[in-house]
Amino acid sequence: MKSVLVVDDDPNIGKLLDFSLQHAGFSVILAQDGDQGLALAEEHCPDVAILDVMMPGMHGYEVCRRLRADESTAHAKIIFLTARAQPIDEQEALKAGADMFLSKPVMPDDLIKHIQSLLLEEKPDVSALEAEPAAEPAAPSTAQPEARPARGRVIVCFSATPNTGVTALSANLALAFAASLRQRIPLVELHDEQNEVLPAFGLSADAHRGNLLATGRDLNWDTLQLHLLEHPSGVRLLPAPPDGSDVPPALTERAVSILRDQFPVVVVDAMRSLEVPVRPVLLDADLILLLTTPEVSAIRSMLQAIQALRTLQYPDRQVLIVVNNVRPSGGVPVEKLAEGIKRPIFGVIPHEPAMVEALRSGRPLLALRPHSTASQAIARMAIRLSRGFRLL
Repeated sequence: MKSVLVVDDDPNIGKLLDFSLQHAGFSVILAQDGDQGLALAEEHCPDVAILDVMMPGMHGYEVCRRLRADESTAHAKIIFLTARAQPIDEQEALKAGADMFLSKPVMPDDLIKHIQSLLLEEKPDVSALEAEPAAEPAAPSTAQPEARPARGRVIVCFSATPNTGVTALSANLALAFAASLRQRIPLVELHDEQNEVLPAFGLSADAHRGNLLATGRDLNWDTLQLHLLEHPSGVRLLPAPPDGSDVPPALTERAVSILRDQFPVVVVDAMRSLEVPVRPVLLDADLILLLTTPEVSAIRSMLQAIQALRTLQYPDRQVLIVVNNVRPSGGVPVEKLAEGIKRPIFGVIPHEPAMVEALRSGRPLLALRPHSTASQAIARMAIRLSRGFRLL
């Protein structure tokens, strides 16, 4: 049975959460201030901690930092549940090490869904996310690591199966990076034509953007900027070539290389292919988020894609599996999926009916319904990747 530590000085909140969580099958530990919460955490090593911000004595941010610093509690999923709702509050919580920030009121059923989603996620291989490794083992050094690598990181969202939600993931992931890093983030559409990414942001096809052949060998940051579309969310879009253009893969690879010199993260929405048009960018990426649904046919295609990437000598540790529940129920349970493929699941996107509504409305889900479980799941991916890349 998974255990949940609730640290809140309001006894009514404690009683409500105690009842709801026990009814959902969790064991519950209640604390009314930070000191008591830390003592109980050390004694019970909970799987999840739910913290308020404002409490007598020690505030929730300090409790969070201490939980993360203690080896016995560092593994816990930490959720802030607070009446504070300003962006600075959420930033402070994430900086302290929280996995999720929720503003009261939150319905108990929704909170339980968030907890269950968090518990499904596995920690990725950190070595795939950290700063560039040395070519040979280096001698120990007392020098402080750089805050971030000199060049930005490229993350490709990819799937070997249609209708898995790759564009929805890439659009929302770029938006999550822009929000958490408070910087503009480019999203590159690696498709044959402009038919996916632009509509997701409410933009129409633009014949003047994406045709990098117009720049030819003179492609540089100044000329590439002419092809970027600025979105109010902070995402800068490099659309696929207009219909009829045949941009060489090397030119697209050059564009991505230029972007990673200008931005901390570059997100790529890739077509379902490992053929030549996609391969150069895919194999040069720092990470591939390989998306699947829990259906057997999609899992089989995912495993074939993993094997194909191995054949192309792409590092296996840099392929992170994301499961998108495009249907409300059915399919292989995530725990059995991870056991069957013998590798962890990096992220799980819960079923969200509003995802389709968001795509049709031209607003990514994170903009339309930022507090939905699916939005929170994608936002957590961005936070975890940012920490792995040492950007937060």
